Amino acid sequence: MCSTHDWCWSCEHHARPISCNLACDPVTFLAILSVERVLLRPSMTIYHVTYMPGLLLLWLILLLNGCGDKGGQTGLDPETAAAAALASHDQDGDGRLSRLELKTCPGIASALDHYDQDSDGAVSAAEIAERIRKMQQMPRDNATFTCTVTYNGQPLSGAEVRFQPAAFQGSATKSAVGQTDEFGRCNMVVEDLEMTEQECLNFGVYCGVYRVVISHSSVTIPARYNTDTELGVHVALDTGRSGEAAVFNLSPGH
Repeated sequence: MCSTHDWCWSCEHHARPISCNLACDPVTFLAILSVERVLLRPSMTIYHVTYMPGLLLLWLILLLNGCGDKGGQTGLDPETAAAAALASHDQDGDGRLSRLELKTCPGIASALDHYDQDSDGAVSAAEIAERIRKMQQMPRDNATFTCTVTYNGQPLSGAEVRFQPAAFQGSATKSAVGQTDEFGRCNMVVEDLEMTEQECLNFGVYCGVYRVVISHSSVTIPARYNTDTELGVHVALDTGRSGEAAVFNLSPGH
């Protein structure tokens, strides 16, 4: 799931390629590269000097485009994402998502107070766009997240907890997964993130809106918790849930 990868010391976005370091902090990047070439690989000094203009040109290109890997809410266009949310969930076409309609988008429903700015019990496209913009202004686009799962009042071990990004976020927000221990707890990590295992745990998940799907190899989990899930989370640095446990109390039956 995880393997060693570069990270950006300037924008503090883990799992970023070297291009992010070069774009965000070219002076530091080129200084370190120069020391590495001259002191650690003296035979490569002429090669390094020869290709320095090429590195500078690469920096200019990357600076214009920013970091190559923009996850979470960072790469979203707020208005486009908000319009996509309404297109997917606004069943009556009134330009708002009611509480009933939000059952199909449980991630927003789980944090309605962060979206519903006028407290009318519904969410408009403008409110969704504004929420995305606010999240984009936060210092990070990731947060550690721990879940606890109980079934029929008892901790459920061996359950797979999966965070599925809401479709309106496109491909920017990546799915996350965790498996509960004997206490029913698990740490959520982004799937296929190129980091060490410990770095994955420290990174957590991308900020965003998720459906929560819970399954188990030997326990029958009702559809309302997986295929037709009514569970959702909204991961952000201002929700008070970053690094805390979201508790999912499952009960048998339909």
